[in-house]
Amino acid sequence: MKPKVIVDVTVDDCAVGGKQSNVNWFMEQLEKRFRITRGGRLKKHLGVDYEWIKDDNGRTAIKATMNKGVKDIVKS
Repeated sequence: MKPKVIVDVTVDDCAVGGKQSNVNWFMEQLEKRFRITRGGRLKKHLGVDYEWIKDDNGRTAIKATMNKGVKDIVKS
């Protein structure tokens, strides 16, 4: 069975999520067919800023905000 990942593709940009080993496998398959750039941990995608936060138990949460985008809309 092939590893499971979540892929968000928009034109020439994509975000891949899932278990790290599955993401690595998926990216390796892409690299066999396409020239790609790995951006590392997701920081910004489609105007959304992502912040990775670890709690005291070592669990990771993701905070997603659109502060700049909202300010730009309000200014219009």
